[in-house]
Amino acid sequence: MKKADIIVTKQNDVDVIKYELKASDVYDDKAADKAASMQCVIPFQYSDEDGKRTITSYVREGMTLEMMFKKTLNKKQVLSIVSGIVSVYEMGTQGIPVSYIVKEPAYVYVNENTYEVKCILIAVKQDVLPLAEIPVFFREIISKMIFDENDKDNYVAKLLSAINATDFSISNFRNYINKEMESIEKPVAQNPVKVNKLGVMNNIQNANRQAQMPSMPPMQPMPPVQGQMPPAPNMPKPQGMPPAPNMPKPQGMPPVQPVQPMQGQMPPVQPMQPMPNAPKPQGMPPVQPVQPMQPMQSMPPVQPVQGQMPPAPNMPKPQGMPPVQPVQPVQGQMPPTPNAPKPQGMPPVQPMSAMPNGGFVGQMGSKPIPHMVRKKTGETINITKPEFSIGKSKTKADYSIEDNPAISRVHCIIVQRDGVNYIKDNNSTNHTYLNGVELAPGKEHLLKNKTLIQMGDEEFTFLLRKGE
Repeated sequence: MKKADIIVTKQNDVDVIKYELKASDVYDDKAADKAASMQCVIPFQYSDEDGKRTITSYVREGMTLEMMFKKTLNKKQVLSIVSGIVSVYEMGTQGIPVSYIVKEPAYVYVNENTYEVKCILIAVKQDVLPLAEIPVFFREIISKMIFDENDKDNYVAKLLSAINATDFSISNFRNYINKEMESIEKPVAQNPVKVNKLGVMNNIQNANRQAQMPSMPPMQPMPPVQGQMPPAPNMPKPQGMPPAPNMPKPQGMPPVQPVQPMQGQMPPVQPMQPMPNAPKPQGMPPVQPVQPMQPMQSMPPVQPVQGQMPPAPNMPKPQGMPPVQPVQPVQGQMPPTPNAPKPQGMPPVQPMSAMPNGGFVGQMGSKPIPHMVRKKTGETINITKPEFSIGKSKTKADYSIEDNPAISRVHCIIVQRDGVNYIKDNNSTNHTYLNGVELAPGKEHLLKNKTLIQMGDEEFTFLLRKGE
C-alpha cells in the first residue's frame, strides 16, 4: 500500500487514518474479520456509503516507529520493537496476507512504555508480498535505529546476520529473538546458603572461650606425657640451695628431665633456674659460645675502577659473591677500562636496529595488519594503502567486487592515519553500514577490531591482526 493513498487527520487528539478504495479494489471481509480481533492491529472500520468505500483506523496512543528512530535505544528496547514487528508478520500463519500490512515506519505505532507494536491493516486484495522483501524491511529498520553504546555484546551484528541468513523465515527469526530476550530477562541463579547448625554452635563456644581468657588463672605446669612417671604430689621446688659439691650421680639412672609442654600450649610460668656450678645432665652437649665470624680470605680484593676511590685495605669479602665487574659503557660514551673482563652470562648490548622482527615493535608482539574478510567467499582483503578503495570498478577501486550489482563503482574508502583505521561511504547507491548503522556519505567513522561492515548486501568483518 502506497503512502500517498493514505489520508491522516486529527480529531480530539486521535489520529484518523483513512484509505479510500478505488473502483478496482476488492475488500477482503474474511481477512478483515480475523484481523479485527488481533492485538497487533489498530482498530479499523469499513464503510460503503453512496458508492464511496473507505477503511478508517483510529490511533489514540503511542509513538510512530519513525519517531522512535530519534531516540537512543538499549538492547531490550530494540529487541522488543523487532519482536513486535515479527508478531505483525506472523499474521500470515493465520490466513491474513502480510501484503495488507502498511509497512511505512510512519504508520507503525510503538507504545513508548511497553514498546508494544501495532500496525495499520488495509484489507484490500493485492499481489502476494515476496518473502525476500520482508528481511529488506527489517534491515531498513535496524539501519535507522540509534543504539545505546553501553551494550557491548555486539548484538546488532548478530541481529543483522539473522536477517541476512539464506534460510530466513519468520519462524526462524522468531526463535532467534526469543533466545535473545531470554538471555536478558533470565535472572542470575544464586546458590542458596545452607546453615550448618553444628558449625554455628562451635563458633559460639569458641567466641565464649576467647571472651573468658583474660580472667583465667595463670597456666599450671603440664601433666607428664603418657608413659612417664608422674611427679610426686606436693613436691616443693628447691629454692636456690646448691647441691652437695662433688656429689657423684647414680649410675644407670638417667637424670630427671623436666616435663616438656605439648606443642601449641604455654610452658610453665616459673621455670626452674639452674644453680651455679651445677653439673649438666648427661647426654646434653655443653652450650658453645657464639664464635665471631672469621674473615673470609678466599676471594681476592676488589680492584678499583679507574676514577673511583679504592676500597679500604684488608676488607674481607663475603664468600660466594663474584667479584664486582666494571660497568660497560654504552656505544658513544667513554671507552671502558683496558683489559676489563666482560660480565659472564650477559649478551652485549645490541643497537636498536639489530633487534629481531624489525625493531621495538617486533619485541613487543605482532604488528597489526588491518584487513577484511569477505563473508560470501571467505577471502582476506589486506588494507595496503593509506586510502584503500572498494567497489566494482577494475580501474578505480583497489579491491574490485565484480559479481555483485549492488556495489557502486567506488563504494567506500578505508583511510589509515596515525595507526588508526577509518571508513567513509563514497556516496554509494546502496549505502555503507557499520554494525548495522548507515553511514553518512563522506564522513569518516572509526573502525574497531571485529567491526561488521555491510556494503549493500555484501558483508565484511574488519580485523586488526592475522589469525583472529
